[in-house]
Amino acid sequence: MPLTLLLVRHPETARAFAGRCIGQTDVPLSPDGERDCGRLATEIVQFAPQHLFSSDLERCRIVAENAAAQLSLNFEASAQWRELDFGTWERQSWNSIAASDAAHYESWSKDFVRLAPPEGESFAHLSERIAWQLQKIISLRCERVAIVTHAGAMRAAMALAIGLPPEQVFSIHLDYGATAILQFEYERWALVSLKNSAL
Repeated sequence: MPLTLLLVRHPETARAFAGRCIGQTDVPLSPDGERDCGRLATEIVQFAPQHLFSSDLERCRIVAENAAAQLSLNFEASAQWRELDFGTWERQSWNSIAASDAAHYESWSKDFVRLAPPEGESFAHLSERIAWQLQKIISLRCERVAIVTHAGAMRAAMALAIGLPPEQVFSIHLDYGATAILQFEYERWALVSLKNSAL
């Protein structure tokens, strides 16, 4: 039987952080995001995973906890499913970063795959850790796995599945609460579905 993987992007974060660089900073959900947790958890429950994983950041973990409670299933929260680490840029506004660290920001914008923010990580590094996590999931030899994670991690996983060059990952649009289904069979990943505006 093929392995089917449900990827879930966390709900909306607090609007006070809109326009800011938020990668691995642990920020709360907005009121709308809090309300949407239950709906996303229900989608996970209906998927009926045998294993459930989550980023260890609150905006993901709260959804996984809700689903796990309904499923009577333990889940694993891991830093390996976190968003890209933006280093010293974390919590700053993008406008502020562009003004105060202009040269680095411009270089990174042109080659975010290979270059990292100061004390952060490149998209290539993010892709490597996500690829490693996918291999670990394959080794479980089960049929259904769900993961609550972030846009960057989801894009990395989907790009690996469809062979999309990492430079083109932002062609994959992901709303808050977006879901994607990947399938692994005959030693190959495939993208089965992508659903935006689910909430």
